[in-house]
Amino acid sequence: MNPKEPRYTRGDLSNAVTNLRPLMLGMWIRRGVLDVNDTAPGRGVRRLYSFSEALVIDIMAYLTLQDVSSSQAAAVGKAASLEVEKIISKSGGLDYTKIDEAEVEDIVWSYNSIGKLDYKLVHRSALSGYTKDYFQVLNYISFAIRLYEALETVREIRARSGK
Repeated sequence: MNPKEPRYTRGDLSNAVTNLRPLMLGMWIRRGVLDVNDTAPGRGVRRLYSFSEALVIDIMAYLTLQDVSSSQAAAVGKAASLEVEKIISKSGGLDYTKIDEAEVEDIVWSYNSIGKLDYKLVHRSALSGYTKDYFQVLNYISFAIRLYEALETVREIRARSGK
């Protein structure tokens, strides 16, 4: 699995990404919040998204529903995407049986004193000693595995239907 290979259409994303509101994807790309490989594919040409881009989109859709700004959600999504790329290169794919959960860190995010989102990777064993008063944990591996399975299912259905 190559997480940077463009292979998913906008329709694939719409069917696989939970809470992706209509027109949000295009708006994020036009505003420059979402960094995609193929920004202007041309008239009549389908824009294709990589798995890494789809994961950023999925996390952005989730966090923006929790009133996180799109730019801050994109930053968390990119951090998660980079970590997933490392895991894929190390384990050869996204399969719970191949991933050593003991080595995986979660993304912990909270707001600093001026209201800006801070995030960092924290090992699960260290969460009990985490000192922030308020924080949330993002288990990006679960996001990635669920999204990959959904995208591949949607892609398979599209291929069988001949579209």
